[in-house]
Amino acid sequence: MINIKSFNEDDEEGLALSVDLSQLSFVTHPKDVFIVSKMDSWKDLNVRQYLLYDDIKVVGSFALSIDPDNLVDCSLVNFLIDKSQQGKGYGSQSIKAIIEFVKENEPGKDLTLKVVPENIVAKGLYEKNGFKYQGIDSKFNPPRFNYKLQLQTPLFEAVIFKPKKDIFKPLKGVIKHGKSN
Repeated sequence: MINIKSFNEDDEEGLALSVDLSQLSFVTHPKDVFIVSKMDSWKDLNVRQYLLYDDIKVVGSFALSIDPDNLVDCSLVNFLIDKSQQGKGYGSQSIKAIIEFVKENEPGKDLTLKVVPENIVAKGLYEKNGFKYQGIDSKFNPPRFNYKLQLQTPLFEAVIFKPKKDIFKPLKGVIKHGKSN
């Protein structure tokens, strides 16, 4: 079972995380994310970083960007599984744990993320876990694919009243069009 704990710059286990050289263009080292998240230009993004544990060993990390002005979404950024732990199912287990974490800690928000198009493994992982492709964000170089996981029922679906068929059957003893049953 995957557990989630806050990351800080003194977490040696988190600082020891690494990815394969072929994945360096897809993710940033957790220490660098932590440093950048403290810069004034990033403070509005409200980036919170976490470590993923399987019992007592760190298997990965992720960050959430939670914009207080965005009441609809929070963004999953820089999700990674340590290279020594890849291929063991931790990716899927961790995504499921992150989804539950967001439901509990950011109620009412959906989960969004961006993926480098060449990161085929990540795209498959996200799609397998319910994320839907939302288009391309060309503000980045290279452009990123946008994905979204709808965690909340849209308001228009939540307020539709769907009565049972028999709800409108006249009740015995109730007046129907001026006559008693």
